[in-house]
Amino acid sequence: MLGNLSPIAHESNPFLYRVPLKRENDGYILFVADNFVRNFSSENLPDEIKSKLAMIVAASKTDTRDWDVYNCDVYVPKHPVNGFSEIGWQISDSFFCICLSVKTLNDLRGK
Repeated sequence: MLGNLSPIAHESNPFLYRVPLKRENDGYILFVADNFVRNFSSENLPDEIKSKLAMIVAASKTDTRDWDVYNCDVYVPKHPVNGFSEIGWQISDSFFCICLSVKTLNDLRGK
């Protein structure tokens, strides 16, 4: 079961963060810091997220359901993500991990 979600530093690229994203109906919830989320619709989703999410959805095949996801699953892919380690991956039906630049993440935090 999922607890509090927050971005974590990318394992090999110091300019990226692994950021949890949840798709809900027509919207998205992006976990940008501890106890701090940003809500977006498809229309106002930032360009970096929109393009990476499109690539992830096109390449992903998951059979994991949301209720089977634990915090560690969010940050470490269960299956190889060939070529996508700096883009992101789909975790379950509605959860994703998006690798965002430090600049984009800071902008989303209001810094």
